[in-house]
Amino acid sequence: MTTDGTTKAVQIIDLSVDVKHSFSKFNIDFDKPYFSEVEPYYTDKRPNGHFGILQIHSLNQKLDRLNGYKSNGKKDNAPAFLKGIYNGGTSGVNCVIPAGFLFFDIDVKDNENAHLKCGLKNAQAFEIIKKYSLLIWRSNSGLGIAGLLYVPQLKDVDHSNSKLHLNIGKAITDALANELKTQNIIVSFDEAQSKFRQIRFLAEQKEQRSFNPLPALFEYSITETPRIYHNGVKAYRNADFSPIDGSIEHQYNQRNKIQDVLRDCHFENVNGNRWKHPRTTSGNSGFVDEVKNIFLNFSGSFSGKGGFSPFRLACYYLHNDNKQVFEKTLTAQGYKVIEPTKEAVKTAEMALSKRTKRSDKDIFSICDNLQNLPYCEKLDFINKNCKSEAERPLFFEYLKIKSLLISYDKTIKIEKYVSEAFSEILKYTDQHKKVIVRAETGTGKTFSVITEFTKQRPDHRCLIIAPLTVIVDQTKKEHNITGLTGQSRPLEHMEALTANIVIATQEQAIKHLSNGNTFDYIVIDEMHNFLTANSYKRELLAELTFLIKDKKVIGLTATPNEVFKNIGYRLLSVEKHAQKRTKVIQRSSNLPAFRIILEHEKTVKQKTVYRLNSKSTLEDIKAELIANGLNESDIFLIYSEKHIKDSRRFKGMVNDQQFPADAKVILTTAIIDEGLNIYQNDFSDVVFIDDQFTPRTESLKQFYARFRNDDENRINYHYRKFKKDQTVNKWNWQWNYNKRLKNLIDEVNGMDDFNSFNDLANDSDFYYKDHTVNKYYLGFSVTEQFFERLTVSENNEYLRLNYNLDIEVDNIEFESSISTDRTKVSNNKKHGIIYKRWIIEDEKEAIKKIVKKHTSKPKLKRSIQTDSFFIVDDENPLTKDVCFYLSDFERLILETEKLNLLTEQPADEILFEDEKLRNKQTYNRWIQRLENQSLMVSPKTKYDYKNRQKVLNFVNEAIKLKHFQMRDLLKIWQKQRVSSVRGYKNFYLLDLLEDNIDDSLKIIENKKDKTFSFEYNF
Repeated sequence: MTTDGTTKAVQIIDLSVDVKHSFSKFNIDFDKPYFSEVEPYYTDKRPNGHFGILQIHSLNQKLDRLNGYKSNGKKDNAPAFLKGIYNGGTSGVNCVIPAGFLFFDIDVKDNENAHLKCGLKNAQAFEIIKKYSLLIWRSNSGLGIAGLLYVPQLKDVDHSNSKLHLNIGKAITDALANELKTQNIIVSFDEAQSKFRQIRFLAEQKEQRSFNPLPALFEYSITETPRIYHNGVKAYRNADFSPIDGSIEHQYNQRNKIQDVLRDCHFENVNGNRWKHPRTTSGNSGFVDEVKNIFLNFSGSFSGKGGFSPFRLACYYLHNDNKQVFEKTLTAQGYKVIEPTKEAVKTAEMALSKRTKRSDKDIFSICDNLQNLPYCEKLDFINKNCKSEAERPLFFEYLKIKSLLISYDKTIKIEKYVSEAFSEILKYTDQHKKVIVRAETGTGKTFSVITEFTKQRPDHRCLIIAPLTVIVDQTKKEHNITGLTGQSRPLEHMEALTANIVIATQEQAIKHLSNGNTFDYIVIDEMHNFLTANSYKRELLAELTFLIKDKKVIGLTATPNEVFKNIGYRLLSVEKHAQKRTKVIQRSSNLPAFRIILEHEKTVKQKTVYRLNSKSTLEDIKAELIANGLNESDIFLIYSEKHIKDSRRFKGMVNDQQFPADAKVILTTAIIDEGLNIYQNDFSDVVFIDDQFTPRTESLKQFYARFRNDDENRINYHYRKFKKDQTVNKWNWQWNYNKRLKNLIDEVNGMDDFNSFNDLANDSDFYYKDHTVNKYYLGFSVTEQFFERLTVSENNEYLRLNYNLDIEVDNIEFESSISTDRTKVSNNKKHGIIYKRWIIEDEKEAIKKIVKKHTSKPKLKRSIQTDSFFIVDDENPLTKDVCFYLSDFERLILETEKLNLLTEQPADEILFEDEKLRNKQTYNRWIQRLENQSLMVSPKTKYDYKNRQKVLNFVNEAIKLKHFQMRDLLKIWQKQRVSSVRGYKNFYLLDLLEDNIDDSLKIIENKKDKTFSFEYNF
């Protein structure tokens, strides 16, 4: 850090090295000196007459030295060579004439190239690599392979470009490894030999070696590109690589000497400032720079990394290079991040104000040491000091926080209704084909389409796709247009073939679009569902989005997401000149929702709406409220099942746009979020309860928007769960999306089938039936990860910036003494009824028939086949039980079918435990293991074999770990290019590893520090 508190910055440059090779006779002078034989442990602190240089060698002399060497059994006594001519010492700076060659080394150990322990594979690899090498020889063990490649351009790369030399060397060995891979030879080269100065020991050979008369000539070209982040911001770094002031890493380095950490990591001081680790096969691993308090590593056996600070060394060796875990350990020891002082912030502000024309480099230099400010203070700093919208991305990037503001391609201002802008919306759609229209609820988005479309496009046809049957019925009735639902008569389907405007449910839209009914425009109401509903309607949405790929599409929503741009849409914001904002009081509580609602109900003055996406909990709350004195008619319970949606009260609510007048407490699931409008007073409390720790934001906005009338007495409440760890991370959704999209495209190349099993490596959900990528599902998956990584403050800021919600945090101490006995009794009753009907009375076929009639899942309805003569009577006790626990019986039918395909074990033994339905998390883990095992034992398609190899690669890499945590397994799994995030779940990867390691190994868990290790079974 400089004296004015700023960071000395340098721009990050990315090197791209393109490598090619050719075979022909080259004019190599074999008698010209190219190499220096040296004392391997010479140090300038104890110089001698020849400065550590024993002899200069030509190629021929080096070959003679190799063939004539007889080992005494100690590697350290073997001839040690440096590439190039050295003078006055053996440091890189003493290389006066670089050489146009590159040493390479292939170690063969238990944890590196272990497959080459097989004599045949090793011999095959040696002979093929020999064709590319100028010279090749064996290591002391007789298994390792070393040699020399001809790279004449390297004679122009000197010590001042040692980093460039390393990148070139790695690019050449990577290119050679890829070339060998095409010949079914898999090798991993030691990166240390790519360094400018790296000692190469010779080894005694069992046979005479000779030069290859026709080696490969390797050539390279270099492209230097300034690194640019996805948002167009230039990348900079601290010039001396030092950590941020006040960070835990910075404090650890200040408090610990590198020598002490070396000892903790089992290094031994061997000679002055030289230190050796047991992994290192040579005399030392590197040396200490006491002034900089760092260790410079030269041992590829210890690590491919060159330099270590105390923190980085302890993190690498003692904590599996897991910085997050190491910092948690240090936090437990009393370390904590030291936030910048107010004076430091003022100094930064003054530095910014002095720069009238401030560059991106200036902003980085000033912001870099403010990274440890709390999130809200960073926002304040940005709002106070950012002079323009062009600067805003710079501040966000350099302060290491996410920019949460959705950017729009176009904005249109209106006075009141979207119909004012509809002509412009159509023109914009004609120009760009796919458009998302963002407009506040109550601005008449769907109404504008119905009333304006035929005026603007009288000779065109429009299909409006709505998420719910009730919306179609209501719109059809209000506007006298053709509407299609599952109950539509043949005549209505005939009308839909010619009508200018048709509104349909998603299922009916699929039927007409797939059977040739053409429309000029597709309008999708509540477009955000094409992301969010993928969690439970993936197959239906995949079919629908495939059909609209080449159509003109207008998506309508109040809750857009920027990922729609990646899918191919333009984002168009239609805004009122004066838009009223919605205030929400937020309370944090990890109490069960049952208790939260009953505690809140004690404070209610008038009527209340509670929104919780759990039918069973709402049923329990209803029972508790009745037990506390309410009448059944005082409570209106809403969820997405046929008998509810067919009820008089539900239909009255939709038609009248009011809750039943006699209802005092409304208990609803997410069904209310999707376009149901309410114009009603007398509701003092509108309460949304999140049952997830990291919720998405769309449903919160959609729920509060259900009330379309203003009521000054109505208060919005939001109860959410809270995690202790509120660390802001810089996870980049845009980068993640692009990376996964590329992987998906690459993976499907040459494939003409799909997976047979739902194994962990199965990415079939991300593809359409024609093997193109389903970008909607990818967008859903990426945004799920995005919201999972938001802190509470970030989530609230996202709502404020994009969804017009102002969150007021209420930090009340929220406690409850309410008993949850009723939920336990209710849960036991449920399990008892299900076990009785399914197992004891064995009424499976009758249950299937009832579910077939009442389920709202089209695929399940089609799949159920039964010969039962049972007559479904809605008054029958069995029918009532099945309908009341419909989702549980649906699960039993689906999972029985799945288990029958995966295992010979009776499905009921897996589905039930102690006369209760097995915990869903436990069951899902069980099923996942069965799917994985089926893949490994019985692969059928090309995809299966490809996924099987990914699993084997994962296992082979994982068993190299001495100690590991779940995060370490995840890193290895991510390298297998799997887009599905199911492997991120706890223990799925551990199960995969455990089921596929050798029987001689077992995994041991250390529950204290949440680490695992391997132990041999003897």
